[in-house]
Amino acid sequence: MMTNFEPEALSLVTERYLKAGHPETRQEELWMLAVDEIDNVRRRVAENPNCPVEILEALAIDDFIDVRIAVAEHPKASIDLLQRLCADENADVRYAMAENPNISEDVLAVLVEDDNPYVSHRAKRTMKVIKPTEVTNLKPRTKAQPDVRQANFGG
Repeated sequence: MMTNFEPEALSLVTERYLKAGHPETRQEELWMLAVDEIDNVRRRVAENPNCPVEILEALAIDDFIDVRIAVAEHPKASIDLLQRLCADENADVRYAMAENPNISEDVLAVLVEDDNPYVSHRAKRTMKVIKPTEVTNLKPRTKAQPDVRQANFGG
C-alpha cells in the first residue's frame, strides 16, 4: 500500500511501475521488477505483453491476489500454469479466470467443478459464451415465408 511516500520516492515508484508495463523493457529489468516491494509494480510485470513465461511462473505464487489474476489473464500463460491457478486458495483468482472468455475450455471445465458456487456458476456462463449451444430445431424457411431482412417496412 502506497502511503506516506515522499514525492521523490513516489516518483521512483511511478518510474518502476511504468517500466514494468512497457513492452520494450529488457528481460533482466523485468526480473528485478518482478520482486519489487510494491504490489502494483509486480502486477504490471505480469501484465506486460512481453513478460517471459518464466517470470509468469514465478509471479503465479505471488502473495498479492491481483498479481496472480494478471498472470492468469496473460496470453502467454501455459495450460499447466492455468491448471495450477485453478487450485488457487483465493476464490477471486479463480473467479477472474472463470469470467475470462480467452481461457481454454479445458481450464473452464475444471472451474465449472469448483467448490465455490460463484466460481462454478461464472465458469458455466463463460463456457456458454465461448461455446454456445447450437440451435438445431429451426425449420428451414420456405418460399412461402418472406425473408424479413428484405421486407419493406416503409410506406
